[in-house]
Amino acid sequence: MRIYSVHVPPLVSPVDRARVVAEGFSWAAFVLGVLWALWHRQWAAAAAILVAGMVLAGGLGAIGAGETTITIATVAVNAIYGVVANDLRRRRYDRLGWREIGPIAADDADEALYKAAILHRDAAIRRDARGYDQGGRGPAPGAFGHAGGLGV
Repeated sequence: MRIYSVHVPPLVSPVDRARVVAEGFSWAAFVLGVLWALWHRQWAAAAAILVAGMVLAGGLGAIGAGETTITIATVAVNAIYGVVANDLRRRRYDRLGWREIGPIAADDADEALYKAAILHRDAAIRRDARGYDQGGRGPAPGAFGHAGGLGV
């Protein structure tokens, strides 16, 4: 079983546009590097990987290092990115105001999304028809799919 976090954009229900992010090392980010970063709109990370690769290759080549050393350095840069890639995705969603539902233990991303939808549904059921939570603390943000509940 793996740990996932599910991120939901503001003012939208979890199943509409939710993103599931796995915890831990990203093999796809390690293998694909810049392409993976660009696919996930991590522009700064993509630029950093490119710059780090060029600086390492140029610097190591200038001091007479062999191709094996340059390859190992490049693999090390991609390994570092593989370690932090999913955390960078989580930070991006947080910066954009997305709510995190999780952590969720699941066998795969689809099961994590299903469990997140169940959690969100159970939270919505605990609100009354005016959008107030059971504690009566006022309109619950996101109740019934939009901010401020029903506005009653």
